[in-house]
Amino acid sequence: FAALIPLLAGLLALLPALRSLGLGAIGPAPAVLATAGYLALPLWRSVLGGLTAADPAAVAAARAMGMTEGGITREVRLPLALPVFAGGLRVAVVQAIGLVTLGGLVGAGGLGALVFEGLAQFATDLMLLGALPIMALALAADALIRLLEHRLGGSA
Repeated sequence: FAALIPLLAGLLALLPALRSLGLGAIGPAPAVLATAGYLALPLWRSVLGGLTAADPAAVAAARAMGMTEGGITREVRLPLALPVFAGGLRVAVVQAIGLVTLGGLVGAGGLGALVFEGLAQFATDLMLLGALPIMALALAADALIRLLEHRLGGSA
């Protein structure tokens, strides 16, 4: 998060018109960019893992039936990959909830700002006021996506 501040400041110095779009070096922009960048890897890995996890026998049977590679991907690989996709999405959503909390460090506000203000003042009540809803959100998101994963046939 902190590394994005000077990078965004430099970009805004080169292209000041970006400020009119709401982009700033401090605030929500570095928090959103850092979170999106951090989550790209687990999401990408779950997509690749899901697509390569299809049972080779199912793929061979589809080929034997004369399906094209596009048809195999659409009719065999994607349906078999849905539980893996849901698992990757679950991990990414829970990570995102935790990561946007850190956005409070770069002026993005939100519940993270309460947590860090409480830490700065040694105020347990402020820390809990921010941390408890964050934990509840993470647990609720995990449970909902775990239910989706289970319905898609995963081993959740």
